[in-house]
Amino acid sequence: MRWEKERFTVISRVRETLRRWPMFSPGDLVVAAVSGGADSLVLLDVLVQLAGELGIELRVLHVDHGVRPESGEDAAWVEEASARYGLPCSVRKVTVSGGGASPEEALRDARYAAFESELEATGAARLATGHSADDRVETLLLRLLAGTGPRGMGSIPPSRPPFVRPLIRVWRSEIEAYSLFLPMAPRVDPTNLNTSIPRNRVRH
Repeated sequence: MRWEKERFTVISRVRETLRRWPMFSPGDLVVAAVSGGADSLVLLDVLVQLAGELGIELRVLHVDHGVRPESGEDAAWVEEASARYGLPCSVRKVTVSGGGASPEEALRDARYAAFESELEATGAARLATGHSADDRVETLLLRLLAGTGPRGMGSIPPSRPPFVRPLIRVWRSEIEAYSLFLPMAPRVDPTNLNTSIPRNRVRH
């Protein structure tokens, strides 16, 4: 199969990542967590391209946090994108509590609770997220700023079953270049521009 150079670069990097950290076994049902942003949509497209050679079956999960007025539109958009790939899609609405140390942690806790529920409901072996090399660096910087100890220096692991991160060695600039060839333009989350959020401040 021939791919554009931008897609070939990312797909080849993911292949290398999967050789270094085996994330899937033939016959696995894999859930791709798709928010609608570029990272998760490129993740989905890459997994679709590699599913045959990996021997895996795919389905999509979208978590609707309900914290933005357009969250319902995001969910409908992910359902449409999934249909274009011929994949089943689940949408799980979550309630975000204020019990965490920060709003971002509360969102993460709610999201991972939805991930666990989807894995249990579908019997899937793995759930793939769109974390990239940039996310890994940002997490390390945030932990250093917070005064992390030696254990925190590891940042985001490529694989912590059942959760896997096939794009963990792909840079966001490469993801953005790949996204130009997707069948649908990624959604843009305006909260990513809010520099009062520590991760966004580090990113920008």
